Amino acid sequence: MNKTKKHIRPLASTQKKRQHINGKILYRREGWIGVEAYGTPYEIGFAHGRLLRGHFPQVVKVLKFLVDDVLKTTLPEYVKTCKTVLKRAINLVEWGFIKEEIRGICDGCSNPDITFDFLVAWNAYLSMCYYSKYRNMKTVSAGRCSAFIATGKAIYFKTTCANNIVMAHNTHSDLASGFVCNIVMRIRPDGKTPFVMQTSPGLVCSSADWFLTSAGIIGCETTISAINYDADFEHGVPYFFRIRKAMETGQTLDDYVSIMEKQNAGDYPCSWLLGDTNSGTIMRLELTKNAVSVATTNDGVYYGMNSAVSPEVRLLETDDSGLNDIMKSSGSRNSRLEYLLMDKYYGKINATTAKKIIADHYDAGKNQYRMGIRGICKHREYEDNEDFDLSGATDGKVVDSKMAKELKFEGIFGSSCGRPFKKKDYVKKMKDTKLWKDALQDVPKYNWVGL
Repeated sequence: MNKTKKHIRPLASTQKKRQHINGKILYRREGWIGVEAYGTPYEIGFAHGRLLRGHFPQVVKVLKFLVDDVLKTTLPEYVKTCKTVLKRAINLVEWGFIKEEIRGICDGCSNPDITFDFLVAWNAYLSMCYYSKYRNMKTVSAGRCSAFIATGKAIYFKTTCANNIVMAHNTHSDLASGFVCNIVMRIRPDGKTPFVMQTSPGLVCSSADWFLTSAGIIGCETTISAINYDADFEHGVPYFFRIRKAMETGQTLDDYVSIMEKQNAGDYPCSWLLGDTNSGTIMRLELTKNAVSVATTNDGVYYGMNSAVSPEVRLLETDDSGLNDIMKSSGSRNSRLEYLLMDKYYGKINATTAKKIIADHYDAGKNQYRMGIRGICKHREYEDNEDFDLSGATDGKVVDSKMAKELKFEGIFGSSCGRPFKKKDYVKKMKDTKLWKDALQDVPKYNWVGL
């Protein structure tokens, strides 16, 4: 009788020395990757870096592209500048947990290109767009995201969840960095508040700024464009320090205001849309360097579209003239969001209608439905001449209080409307074709999915 011989392959040295990982990959679904990490800041970072290490080579390509295309510098020079400018902040004892988590990501990733200084620079990119050395028309005028949050009578009355809130958001970005922002990170920090955020490999905050916490707070933001000042990192700390601290320690909406205001460097100014699912209260926090506006309600809607709603914030700290100009992206979206949220869908807002709103393509300036720069679901890649660019909506997310209590939401990756993207159809139009080709990824047509 013949016996099959079993060949036993010896363990590789890396397997023999495998370090315990405080986390795991939860799913790969419709373009999204769910990741769980827990423990101390270093342990969370190590799990993050190890579980996503295969995605970091693309991150290097994306950051190299961003600093070349937007900041007009080289990657080594940019990393060196960040190391110098942020040295004070990164070494402050109060923010030691940020430093430890970044160190953990670096060690877990185990990639010679992913140094500690590189990760600080990657996390700081949106902040450094407002630093004097890198401020230019492209960095301060770009508007990122459309979003809204609703509660009370604005919500569909048959909801089964008390104090219900509905929130929706899409990220407006260059398509290179937007297409690496597909990580749904579930973090359980020792002794602090568990939370979920949409993020990219290597980041300690969201960057897309979409999060849910077990304290009942949900949040997103839209940037405030046309800022007329420089960020101050000599006295303040970057926004990603502050919003990360808020996510894992904030228990109330007031906590978020306090944390975001304290040591505010004025970088990455935003209209933050926040909700407390325990009370049904929603908040719009508009924060720039020297101005702040806070509004709250238990009955109504707030939305963001890249122009500050508060006259004080808009007039004091921006050169923005787009709020009521329907020929501009922010003005068109302002007009359309007001109509959809305060007229057409008021009293009917739920997860289903929220998906329709956040994927809307109506162009108020041209009074027609079209994919372009003036739609809530923004598509600059469909424009011609000077308006053309490879940027626009790269996702869509909706959540209500019932989902939020389970730290879940629904999302679509690629764009809110689900359009597919093939880089070969577009990069030939770009001046730096090779740079774009290296940084971009193809994205097929994806569907909305529970996350």
